[in-house]
Parts: sequence; C-alpha cells; structure tokens
Amino acid sequence: MASAPPNPSLSEILGEQIVCSESLIGILESERNALVSGDVEALETVCKTKAAAAQRLFQLGEQMKIFVAAGLKGAEVEALLARHPNGSTLVEQWRHLTALATRCSEANRANGAMVEAREVQVRGALAAMQPEAPAVYGRTGINKPSLPGRVFSRA
Repeated sequence: MASAPPNPSLSEILGEQIVCSESLIGILESERNALVSGDVEALETVCKTKAAAAQRLFQLGEQMKIFVAAGLKGAEVEALLARHPNGSTLVEQWRHLTALATRCSEANRANGAMVEAREVQVRGALAAMQPEAPAVYGRTGINKPSLPGRVFSRA
C-alpha cells in the first residue's frame, strides 16, 4: 500500500509559489507578444498555459492557508512567518512572492487593456461593415424603425 506524500513545509510551498509566479510572468509576456502580433493560435496556446499556471497558484495558496490564517494582510503575515523556525528566510520568500504577484497583476491588467482595445476595434469594424438602414417615414411623418441592415460577417 502506497503511503501519502509528505506534507510540504511552508518554505517549500513559498518556493513553489515563487517558481510558479516567475513562470507566470513569462507566460504573461508571451501572451502580450501574441496580442501585439495578432497571432491567434499562439494566443490560444498561451491562454491554456496561463490558466494551468493560475490553477497551480490557487492550489498552492490553498496549501498555504494551512500555515497562515486567512484574512491576514502584509505585515500581519510577515509577523506570523517571522515566528516560525527559519522565519527570516520565510519573510524574505514572502516579500519576493508578493513582489512577483504585483508584477503578475500589472502584466495581466495591461494584457486585459490590450484585449479591450482590440474588442473595441473589432466592434467598430463590424459596425462599419453593416449598411445604413434607409430612413422610412410613416403617414404621420415620424421615422419608423426599420429592419436592421444585412450582416456581412461576425467575429
């Protein structure tokens, strides 16, 4: 009968989170490059990779909750980590991890802004391709709503 794998230490979890966050920064850079170049296939691939990395970070965060009470923020977490054996190393890891998290968040926000801008461009192009509906007046002289124009393409 196989035994369950040993529970990782707090330092191991933080280390894995750092590695995963560093990887995510690279993935976000690849996503940005795919967005800039308009490479749809690369974008699809990188989005799958990004989703897997985000899921792994979530799992590691859940493991971290065993050690750190939920709801603690910044200095509170550092104070708690400092009380553990090898606390100064844990605090350094935590600070590095939070810096990486900030970088990931900023890169993801920038990529999201690029996606929004591209969406506005596509919607504008689609609207421009639709023919204008003719103005039609009824007996009262009021403009009646007409049927929408023919759609030549869809995104």
